[in-house]
Amino acid sequence: MFSLPVSLPVNYEKLPEEFANQFVKTKSIPGRRIFVMKDVWVSGRGVVFKYLRIFAPSLPWLRDMTLYRKGMLFVKQWAKDVQEIPDTEIVALVYDNWSAENYYHWMIESLPRLLLVQKKYPDFQLLIPDPAPGYIRSTIDLLGFKNVLPLSRRDDKVIKVSNLALPELVYYEEEEYGSQSAYRLQQATASEKNMQLPGSVPLPRLEEEELIVKVRRKLLKHFYNKPAVPERRIFVSRSRQNTRRLLNENEVLPVLEKYGFEIIYFEGLSFNEQVQLMLETAVFVSVHGSNMVNILFLQSGARVVEMMNQAFLNDAYYLMASSIGLAYYSVPCTMPGTTMPLSEDTVAINDADLVVNVPELEETLHTALQQPERVNKAF
Repeated sequence: MFSLPVSLPVNYEKLPEEFANQFVKTKSIPGRRIFVMKDVWVSGRGVVFKYLRIFAPSLPWLRDMTLYRKGMLFVKQWAKDVQEIPDTEIVALVYDNWSAENYYHWMIESLPRLLLVQKKYPDFQLLIPDPAPGYIRSTIDLLGFKNVLPLSRRDDKVIKVSNLALPELVYYEEEEYGSQSAYRLQQATASEKNMQLPGSVPLPRLEEEELIVKVRRKLLKHFYNKPAVPERRIFVSRSRQNTRRLLNENEVLPVLEKYGFEIIYFEGLSFNEQVQLMLETAVFVSVHGSNMVNILFLQSGARVVEMMNQAFLNDAYYLMASSIGLAYYSVPCTMPGTTMPLSEDTVAINDADLVVNVPELEETLHTALQQPERVNKAF
């Protein structure tokens, strides 16, 4: 594990003290392992199991363990039509039930793990979910992975793999995610013992750059032939989503338009079109959600304004902005009509629709736009 400094929000001093104090100044990046397993079964949802045991590190959320144990998962390994992958080839699994259908989890969790496998095993077959969202196909094509094996999620089909490589999923060691990483590590050790696995391959300390930064660099090299001067100001709306919508967006839009912002809906753009748009963007404004993953493709020095739930600080994009040299601003928002204590349902609170204080947002926009241009046009 090693630690990296984090740049605080540019408007840190103007944030409410209790909210501001939640922004960390350093992040600790845990080490990773690649689990190497012999003769195991993999389901279409990315669950690894053998006989009557589930390999815990293949689950994105350990609470799901009980659901799989109660279902028909174990029965499927004895079906007559189970496909078997011979031991002449390493098969890599980097997705799970979350990343198979969620942009954030694929980009931020699966792709870094894919680079880990590639470094250790240059020639391998990659399991991908079927059907796969367009961004999964686009990113693996851009990264040059051609030897893929689709695995159906519709009926949670299973295959038997003679040699499976599963890179460990870890989180930044912060608050809840830190305790979950420690618990996952404990469960991984227990699962290895219970399933009698041959063990894992330890990986060396990361180089000078984080894995997600390396993913960014590898993807952006395909856009070098489309030079862009970052001048656009965009607001990415979540009004077409089911969660984390801005309930008073109609009050916000006139303010954004006054400052020259375009209203963007990522749902209508291909992955490549979204990346190109990011390279042309100088100021990015949105509500917390997977739409903000695309700040990964902003040019260094661009400005990011994130509206986020003041009752549940999810710092994923704050940390990402610091990693790639973006000027980050935070605007705390409220959950109207919500009386549920945070401890009762963190998922519901994290997904709640929000209301932003429009004058506070406008003040933050004014501050961000007054910041001297310092966009680095090199990727």
